[in-house]
Amino acid sequence: MKVPALRPQHWLETLDKAGARARLAGGVVAEGRLTRIVGLTLEAVGLQVPLGGRCEIVSDRGARIEAEVVGFSGGNTFLMPVDHVHGLTPDARVVPLGTDHSVAVGHEMRGRVVDGVGRPLVCSAWVGDNAWACSPAAAWERAYCSA
Repeated sequence: MKVPALRPQHWLETLDKAGARARLAGGVVAEGRLTRIVGLTLEAVGLQVPLGGRCEIVSDRGARIEAEVVGFSGGNTFLMPVDHVHGLTPDARVVPLGTDHSVAVGHEMRGRVVDGVGRPLVCSAWVGDNAWACSPAAAWERAYCSA
């Protein structure tokens, strides 16, 4: 039986191409899973997110809720939801979003009511760099405040 000759150049080219694809793919994001909800405190495992970091919780039914990391205990991470927790299920995926806490500001925001992450609660025509789309809550259906 004849043994094929080694082709080191072919292997080097293959490894270079694989390395380039791996660099384009970006980093691996470690997702956690939701284990417990007590009142408004959400508990997850498997996360490596700093205090104040943002996460998105995605249930198997498609519900998506944003939450902020507020504490740790052992391997558990405690989160506080920014949105309503309706529709969350056990073992929902918890995906880190990062720690960006920026809020759009400008004259267009004057007199607006915003939630904990700076999103307007009353629908308005946003003229700045970011377009806001929201549904008004019944309690906020009122005339704008004037300054």
